[in-house]
Amino acid sequence: MIRNSIIFTFLELVNKAVPFLLLPILTRYLSPNDYGVIASFTALVSFLGIFIGLSAHGAIDANYFKLKKEQVGIYIFNVLIVLLFITVIALITIIIYNDLIMNKLNIPLEWQIVSIFVAVSQFITIINLSLWIIEQKPVPYGMYQLFQTIFITSVSIVLVVGLSFDWSGNLLAISIGSLLSAFISLIFLKQKGYLIIKVNKEYLNDFLKFGIPMVPHQVSGWIRSQADKVIVVSTLGTAMTGLFVVGQQVGMVMSIFMSSLNKALYPFLYKKLNQKMTDIDKRNIVKTTYFIGFLIIIAALTLIILTEIIYPYLFNATFQNALLVTQLMIIGYLFEGLYYLIVNYLFYFKQTAKLAKVTFSISMVHICISILLVNLYGIIGAAYALIISGVLQFVFVWYLSNKIYPMPWFSFWKDKK
Repeated sequence: MIRNSIIFTFLELVNKAVPFLLLPILTRYLSPNDYGVIASFTALVSFLGIFIGLSAHGAIDANYFKLKKEQVGIYIFNVLIVLLFITVIALITIIIYNDLIMNKLNIPLEWQIVSIFVAVSQFITIINLSLWIIEQKPVPYGMYQLFQTIFITSVSIVLVVGLSFDWSGNLLAISIGSLLSAFISLIFLKQKGYLIIKVNKEYLNDFLKFGIPMVPHQVSGWIRSQADKVIVVSTLGTAMTGLFVVGQQVGMVMSIFMSSLNKALYPFLYKKLNQKMTDIDKRNIVKTTYFIGFLIIIAALTLIILTEIIYPYLFNATFQNALLVTQLMIIGYLFEGLYYLIVNYLFYFKQTAKLAKVTFSISMVHICISILLVNLYGIIGAAYALIISGVLQFVFVWYLSNKIYPMPWFSFWKDKK
């Protein structure tokens, strides 16, 4: 587990470092206004992905150890049927409400339509990647992601730097890269025997029972990560949104680290939960969880200090005001990492409906806090809102997780007689 954790985390960080290193280059060619439009597009893609994808990768992961390989292949095919059906509904919806989206997010109709195909493409790729994660194959997982990232980055540089495109150059690169990755992912799924064409009503129902209750939970996650951009762009304009997004992207180094760690650890937890755990096993898992939590806190403090040192060298004067946003975001993503350590118990036992009630309620609180603080403090207020909702989500999900599957969180040092 430790070896795979290190490889997963390292390759994920290398992969995410590429667009991060590109940031100082693009900020010299793109204005804060351009970044505001890009942020609006990515927020729309993420929102559409909630409904198009229905957490497909989570449903597949939860069933992976319970089904034979051939059955997993049939399950994935039925997942894709649902994705295709919802994609058609999404297209119709976008066409009907395109004026509203244009007014709120400043995204033209043609790019609204493109966002749907990007969203479904990303979910097809995620299904392929999630199988490598659950199989504990970090090298092909990391290399595939790296290929996608380098391709999108290269096209972005050619279009924005070489051909003087504005925000559309970056969005075109994302779109082409996403579609290409989805096509290759389908080939991989077929070759590995994970795509067997057979309709199965039981699997369709199982996926929908898993995915539909996840929608409020995913919406809550979107609200915490993307809705702030919508609030900022509608309150302060696209230029201030651009500043906010640059600060958020640098702070997301912490989020990337957390996500990488989670991808490495949750298959190990699923395997343990699939067995009958002894009290010793439970205590050891709790000890490991606390140790990882301590490392997460140290990592966050280190990143905050580093950003203070390197920010003047990364960005020109136009983007220096984003530093405090970055540092506050790191704290917010710290609590996201702690949340990852305990939420996987709920995913494994398919308690997504209960999880959704908690996270959706917190997301509603987040929106209210964010609107209030953005109006009071500008883009800094959105970062404060992330921290407050992050603390609430971590505490309440921990309580729910322990209620569903009790662990010795406060008695792990005691030996049961």
